[in-house]
Amino acid sequence: MKNTPRHASLSHWSICLATYAVCAGCCAYAGAPAVESATEEEAEEFANWVDLTVGGFDVKGKDSAFQRRWNNNGDFFGGVESMRYEKAFDNGTFLLDGHALFGLEDYDITLGYDLNDVGYLRGGYREFRTWYDTAGGYLPGVPGGWRSPNDQSLELDRGELWIEAGLRMPDIPEITLRYAHQWRDGEKDSTIWGDVYSAGLRRGIYPGLYDIDETRDIVTLDATHTLGNTDLGLGLRYESVRNDNNRSTVTGDATDTVFTRLSQREVYEYDLFGGHITSETRFNDRMLLSFGYALTTMDTDVDGGQRGNTAIATGVFTPVYQLLTGSGDFVQNTANLNFWWNPIDDLVVVPSIRADWEEIDMRASRFNTAAAANTGTPSSIRTNSDDLQDFSESLEVRYTGISDLVLYAKGDWTQGDADRWLRNPVNGQFRYSETDIEDATYSVGANWYPVSGLSFAAQYYYRTFEEDYDVRLQGTDFDAQLDYHAADTNDFNIRMTWRAMPNLTFVTRYDYQQTDIENRAFTDAAATVVTRTADSADIESNIISQSATWNATERFYLQGSVHWISSETTTPANNFQPNYHVNWDNDYWSTALSAGYVINKNTDIKASYYYFKADNYVNNTAQTVPYGIMSEEHAFTIALTQWVTPRIAWNVRYGFFKGEDDAYGGLNDYDAHMVSTGLQVRF
Repeated sequence: MKNTPRHASLSHWSICLATYAVCAGCCAYAGAPAVESATEEEAEEFANWVDLTVGGFDVKGKDSAFQRRWNNNGDFFGGVESMRYEKAFDNGTFLLDGHALFGLEDYDITLGYDLNDVGYLRGGYREFRTWYDTAGGYLPGVPGGWRSPNDQSLELDRGELWIEAGLRMPDIPEITLRYAHQWRDGEKDSTIWGDVYSAGLRRGIYPGLYDIDETRDIVTLDATHTLGNTDLGLGLRYESVRNDNNRSTVTGDATDTVFTRLSQREVYEYDLFGGHITSETRFNDRMLLSFGYALTTMDTDVDGGQRGNTAIATGVFTPVYQLLTGSGDFVQNTANLNFWWNPIDDLVVVPSIRADWEEIDMRASRFNTAAAANTGTPSSIRTNSDDLQDFSESLEVRYTGISDLVLYAKGDWTQGDADRWLRNPVNGQFRYSETDIEDATYSVGANWYPVSGLSFAAQYYYRTFEEDYDVRLQGTDFDAQLDYHAADTNDFNIRMTWRAMPNLTFVTRYDYQQTDIENRAFTDAAATVVTRTADSADIESNIISQSATWNATERFYLQGSVHWISSETTTPANNFQPNYHVNWDNDYWSTALSAGYVINKNTDIKASYYYFKADNYVNNTAQTVPYGIMSEEHAFTIALTQWVTPRIAWNVRYGFFKGEDDAYGGLNDYDAHMVSTGLQVRF
C-alpha cells in the first residue's frame, strides 16, 4: 500500500546531530575492550536485533515540495527503525517483527506463533503517512500567477489491522483464514484546478483539495490439497468498502464579480463476493494441465453530489446543490485452461485459453435543488447496462537445443464484443453501441551466451489493438462517441552483460518503442456524420541505460548507472492549432553513483549520489496552460558504521537534497540537510 518515492526512501536515513556527539563519545570510551570481545564472539551468529535511530532535516525553501518529493515530514523524527525477535519453544516458535518511526508516522508490528505440525496464528498493525503539496498551477508573466493557500503540506494516512490463522497438519487440506481492516484518512491535492481572476485578469490556478475518508473490510478463506497427482485450490473472498470523500476548489470569472467554492461529495459503497477454484494435474514429467474458474459479484451504492457558495458583488452567498444518487450490480465469470508440454528434451510448448463474461447494470439520478436532501422529482435519470465477452488464446514456445542459445516466442490473441445501453427513462431517449474488439500481441526473443562472462538478450514486441463501434441514438440527450479507435505498438530492446574482468561488470540496455494511434468520431449528436480516420498521435521513445560495478579491492567497490530517455509525441492537431504547441517532448536523464570502503574490520563507510534533469517545459500561457517540466534534482548521502562489538553497531549519516523546478518560477525550490545517528543491538 505504501506510496514509495521514485528513489531512496528517507526513512532509512534518520538521525540527529546532537545524539551523534553523545554516541561518538560513548563509542570512543568503549573502543578498546570492544575489539577484544569481538575476537571472542566473532563466530557467533545473532538471529535477533533492534535498530534505534533518531534524526532530523533542515529545509530551506519550499518545505511542502521537499516533503512530497522525498515522502517525509522535513523535521525531527526517531524511534525503532527495525527490530526482530524470534524464540523457539518445545512446541513452536514465537516471532515479533516491526518498526516504529515517530515523526515519519511509520509503524508496523507483526506478532505470530507457529505451532509445530499444527499451524500458525499471526496478527499485525501497519500505518504510514504520505505527504502532498497544496501548490496550484503557475502562470509565468501573470501577476499573482501562483496560488498555494498557506503553502501547507497535506497528509494522508494509510493503515491496516489484520489477523491470520493457518492450519498446516499432515495429510489434510491446508486452510488459511484472514481478516483485514484497511483505511485511508487525510487530505491530498487533486487534479481538479480552478481559474481565479481578479480585476478582470486571470491571476492563477487554485488547486483542488481532496479530503479522503475510506474504510475497507476483507475476509478471505483459502484451502489447498493434493489428491494423487493433482493439486486442488479453493478460495473465497468477501469485501465491504465504505468511502466518503470530498473534492473542493475555487473558481472566479473574468468580471471579478462572482467567485464560487465548489464542493463535490463522493459517497461510494459496495459489497463484493468472489470465489475461485483451481487445479493442476501432472500427467508425467512432460505434461501438466492447469485449470481455473472465478466468480465475482458486486453491489454498489453511490450518493453525494455537488454543492457550492457563490459570492456575488452584493456579498450575498447563494447555496447551489446538485445531488446524485445511484446503484449498480456487477457479475464477472472468468475461466482459463493451460497446458504445459515438453514433447522433446529441448522444446517446451504452452497453449492456453481464457474466457471472460461481464454483466453490469447501473442507475443514477440527479436532483437540482437548493435543499440539502434528495427530495422531489429528479431532474435527470440515467440507466446503463453492459454485456461484455472476451475470449483469449495464447501460445508460448521455448527452445534450448542450440548450444549457448535460448529462443522463445509468444502470441496472444483476444476477441471481444460489448453491448452497451444508456437510457433516460424520463423522455425515452437512448444510446446503444455494439463494440467489436480485436487485440493481438506477438513477441520473439533470444538469450545468447557466446563466451564465459558475456551474454546478450534481445526481444521484439508488437501489439495491435482495434475497437470498432456501431452506435445508434434516439434523441439528443446524449453525447456522441468514437466510431473507431486503434493503436499499434512496436518495441525492441537489447541487453548486454559483460564481465570484462573478475572484478568489473558492465550492463548495457537499449529500448525503442513506437506507437501510432488512430481515431474516427461522429461530428453530430445524431451519430450520422462520421469524420475520416485520423492519425491522432505518434509516440516515439528511445531509452539507453548503462551500469557498471567495480570491486576495485577487497575493501572498495564502486557502482554507477546512467539512464537517458527520449520520448516525442506528434499529432496532426498541431497543424491546425500550431499556437497551442500540442506536439511535445518528454526527455529526461538521470545518473546514480554509490561507493563503499571498509576502513578496517570494524568500520566501513558508504556514499551515494543521484542526479536528475528534465527540460521539456512549454510556456503556452497565451493559449492555454503551460505543460511539461523543467526540473533538476541532486541527492547525496554518506554513512559511517562502526561495530563496537559483534553485538553492537553504531552509525552516523548525512544527506543533502536539492530541487529546482523552473516550471514553477522557482517557487517550488528547496535545499535540505539531514543528519542522523543510530544504534543496532543484536542478540
